[in-house]
Amino acid sequence: MLFILGCIALSAEVVHAEDPFAGRLLVGLSPNPNFTLRTYKPVEGHAGVARRHSTLDGLLQRRQQASACLPGYGLCPNLPGKCCPAGGQCCNTGACCATGKICYATGCCNRGETGCGGKNCCVAGGDCCSDGGCCDAGHYCVNINGKAGCCVKGQTCGSGGGPCADRGFIKCSNENYSCAPGQTCYRDASNNVKCGVPQKPPAQDPPPKDPPVQDPPPQKPPVQDPPPQKPPAQDPPPDTPSPRQNPTPSTTITMTRTTTPGAPQVTTAPPTTTRTPSTTSSLNVPTATPPPTQGFVNQIVNSSDARITYFGDGWTQSTSSCFSNIRSQKASGVSHSLQFAFSGTGVYMNVAKNANAGIFGVTLLNNQNTAVDTTVEVDAFASNSESSCGIGWQRLGLQLSQYTLVVDVLGKSRQASELSAGTFELLNFL
Repeated sequence: MLFILGCIALSAEVVHAEDPFAGRLLVGLSPNPNFTLRTYKPVEGHAGVARRHSTLDGLLQRRQQASACLPGYGLCPNLPGKCCPAGGQCCNTGACCATGKICYATGCCNRGETGCGGKNCCVAGGDCCSDGGCCDAGHYCVNINGKAGCCVKGQTCGSGGGPCADRGFIKCSNENYSCAPGQTCYRDASNNVKCGVPQKPPAQDPPPKDPPVQDPPPQKPPVQDPPPQKPPAQDPPPDTPSPRQNPTPSTTITMTRTTTPGAPQVTTAPPTTTRTPSTTSSLNVPTATPPPTQGFVNQIVNSSDARITYFGDGWTQSTSSCFSNIRSQKASGVSHSLQFAFSGTGVYMNVAKNANAGIFGVTLLNNQNTAVDTTVEVDAFASNSESSCGIGWQRLGLQLSQYTLVVDVLGKSRQASELSAGTFELLNFL
């Protein structure tokens, strides 16, 4: 019997055991399933130029000034005498971003997005590529055969290997196809390229054997003669082939890998957002950790967690004002803010309360970047004798979903001295 191994048609005497998942087209002809093209989402235009609110600027207190803006607008702390849409952002260029937007380069991005290449906006958790394009979360930037795209993290999309999409596969000779090692390229009756393993044709049954000659039957013993001897054993009948047993099915075990979040993100883009607060509250420190909602558990998110994004170049990390075993993030001035993305039914924010603490604004956005509640303004000032750390803001009773908590540093407290730094200090979220 003759076997011919190759990628062209095989000898008629060779039968293939076809594997429908064995063959793979080359990368250039059929893209790898883990490979997608990049997205390029340009920054949006501004929502107009910041407006002047009143000629009384400098004569009224900050809360009185805010009421001088048009309805739906709030005073810009970083642009004296200017107003922008509430829930948006005042850009240092003198322009405004609409509600739910942040300033980036020459335009605006959605809250939760990050700027890329000075001209595009990437989704939260995505990868910003060197050409300004974006890859979705869970993907990384690759260039394959001159195409700018994205590949699933943990997978290889052919950027560093041979022409086959799967590592270890071998290119078929004279065919734009790849097969696993040990398999052969061939074309079926419809002239389609396939991969298979050559097998011998089934063997034909051998001709039946002649039965063995049996001994003649014994003669009856005469009367009173001793009993006759037992007849000799007959030869066994022809061998009967044993039935073929089915192989025992194998079990496949699939393992997954969990990735630990990295360091917190810090960006220097101006994050200041002006909102007209409906309420003003002071810091309330509970005597014990609040119990979780029934069916849920409390989770502590430290200030260095990757789910927290800091805006502004003045953020510093150091030992907290109250506990030597907790590291906190601190910033002073109205050009600083942060965003915390979480999923749950409630959230607590632990901050420091002391003579250097200032005012901060809190806005909770849902997964549609729409404000859940009106922005709340919190004054964390406390005299030296009342300094402490605790819950500065909380929100319970939420529907289980994705949320983004936005905190803007608004400056020093009205109760503080002129020397107060107006610092905001975050310990953690619960």
